[in-house]
Amino acid sequence: MNAATLLQLMTTVLERGAQFRFTARGSSMHPLIRDGDVLTVESLAGGPRVWATS
Repeated sequence: MNAATLLQLMTTVLERGAQFRFTARGSSMHPLIRDGDVLTVESLAGGPRVWATS
């Protein structure tokens, strides 16, 4: 899935009030987010919150 498709899917899910969960690929955010970490994103009044789990 390319980045534009992922962003559109994530936006749609978050607009419906649900959490969006996906597996990170690559190393551009290393060491905070590692390749293979599972991220959960949810929309909050104060902005997005992201959890990373290995």
